[in-house]
Amino acid sequence: MRGIVTFGATTAVGIDFINSNTFVITRAGLYALVCSLNFAVGTPANTYFWVLLNNNPTEGVAPVSNADTVGEITISRVNFYNVGDIVQIASGNIGTSTTLEESPGVVGSAGHLIFFRFADGA
Repeated sequence: MRGIVTFGATTAVGIDFINSNTFVITRAGLYALVCSLNFAVGTPANTYFWVLLNNNPTEGVAPVSNADTVGEITISRVNFYNVGDIVQIASGNIGTSTTLEESPGVVGSAGHLIFFRFADGA
């Protein structure tokens, strides 16, 4: 089982936000996604996260990995999405847990997500 990243409050147009971890496209078009995640100290090197599409746990795209045992990664993707497409951010590692951690004294710094539609596309 792959761990799906959960997010707090969000404001979206053209995207439904469901169960704090799932985005459903409600308006087709070109979308930009940028997600930064801050790994806790001791995270194994080569831990990676990616974008899951349409609940397919074996076919993630835009994987990003850490080279050390701490720090931040950023997933970036521009893609055309159709109405009904499901988008999630998930760990690509199977059978291991990854802890995301805020920087000391910086509330909300464990991760950030920007996901927006910028064109109708083709």
